[in-house]
Amino acid sequence: MRLDPTARRRIEDTAIGLVNDLRRARQPGMMETFLAVYSLRSNEGVALMCLAEALLRVPNSQTMDALI
Repeated sequence: MRLDPTARRRIEDTAIGLVNDLRRARQPGMMETFLAVYSLRSNEGVALMCLAEALLRVPNSQTMDALI
C-alpha cells in the first residue's frame, strides 16, 4: 500500500516533531535510557529491535507469547 504525498508529508512532519521534542527534553525518557543501555550497535540491541518489529506483526496474544 502506498501513501499519498499528503499523508506521507503529515507522517514525516509528525516524526520530525517528535524527534525534535525528544532532543529538547532536559531529562532522557524511557526510550533514550533503554537505547543507551541496548544500543543498536550491539547484538542485544539489534535482537531487541527485531523482536519489537516482529511483535508488531503477530495476530494475537497467544502467538505473541510464543514468540517471546
